[in-house]
Amino acid sequence: MERVVNSILLLVSGTSLLLRLVCLAAESLFWGLVLCLWAALSSLFLWSFVKTIFFS
Repeated sequence: MERVVNSILLLVSGTSLLLRLVCLAAESLFWGLVLCLWAALSSLFLWSFVKTIFFS
């Protein structure tokens, strides 16, 4: 009986750890996407700014 309870507890803690890891990965992926988008937009803005200065 004790072994069953221990294995259930292990399973639950393992599942919660996995969920936490998935949430962390999703969060970092989200911030990675935001960073990527921000970099793309800022480089686009910078390029148009440079184009306006030099090619006007």
